Amino acid sequence: TEAKDEHDEHEGEDKDDHDEHEGEAKDAHAGHGHEDEATDEGGDSELNAEQRKLFGIQLAKAGPGTLTKELRLTGEIALNADRVAHMVPRATGIVREVYKSVGMKVAAGELLAVLESVEVGEAKVTFLGQRRTLELAELDLRRAQAVRASTVAVLKALATNPAPGDLCKLNGREMGEGRGRILSAYAERAAARREHEREQTLVAKKVGTEAELVAAGNALHKAEAEYEALRDSLEFGSMRGLHDAERGRDDAAFSLATARRKLAFLGVPEAETARLEK
Repeated sequence: TEAKDEHDEHEGEDKDDHDEHEGEAKDAHAGHGHEDEATDEGGDSELNAEQRKLFGIQLAKAGPGTLTKELRLTGEIALNADRVAHMVPRATGIVREVYKSVGMKVAAGELLAVLESVEVGEAKVTFLGQRRTLELAELDLRRAQAVRASTVAVLKALATNPAPGDLCKLNGREMGEGRGRILSAYAERAAARREHEREQTLVAKKVGTEAELVAAGNALHKAEAEYEALRDSLEFGSMRGLHDAERGRDDAAFSLATARRKLAFLGVPEAETARLEK
C-alpha cells in the first residue's frame, strides 16, 4: 500500500510537471505569436503611410511575382535630328532682327530673322541694270526690224524702175542714211542711162562723136555698178543688223535671267524681284 501510494504520488508529480511544462510551452508559443504580430505591425509604428510613400516602400504579402532588372547608363538629351533644320544665311551681312531662337518650332515660310546684306544689294543693282539693258536691246530690235522691212520695200520698189519724180514717195521709209544713198545712186544711174541714150541718138544722127558715146557708156557702167553694190550692201546690212539686234536681245534676256536666278539663290522672294522689275 505504501509503495502504491508512493507510485501514485510520483505519477501525480510527473503529471503536474508535464502540465506545467505544457502550459509554459503554450505560453511561450502564444508569446511568440504576439511578438510576430507586433513585428508585422511594428512597421506602422516606425514608418507611417506617408513616410513609406515618401521613401517608396510598399508592403505586400509574400507570393509569386515578376522580377524586374534595371540597367542604368549615362546619356544625353538631344533634339530629334530628323525634325531639326540648321538655317544658314545664303548671303553675308549683318543681322538686324531675330524672331526665333534655337529649339523653337517654326512653320514653312515663317520669318526667322532680318539680314542686311551688301551682296544682296549689289545683286539687285545688277538685276536692274540688266533689266534696263534688255529694254534697250528690245528697242534696238524693233528699229532693226523696221529698217529691214523698209529696206526690202524700197529695194523692191526701185526694181520696178520708177520715174525719178516718184522717188519722193519712198522718203518716209525708216532706213537711216541708207535710204538717201540708195535713192541718190538710183537717180545717178537713171541720169547716166538717159545721157547714154542721148549720145546714142546723136551718134546715130551723126551729130555726136564716138568718144562722147564711149564716155557716156563708161559713166553708165560706173553708175550701175555703184547702185548694185550699194543695193547689195543695204540688203546684207539690214539683214545683219536684224540678226545682231536679235542676238543682243537674246543675250540681254539671258543676262537678266541669270541676275534673277542669283537673287533667288540669295533668298530674295519672287514678289520682291517682281516689284524691282516694275
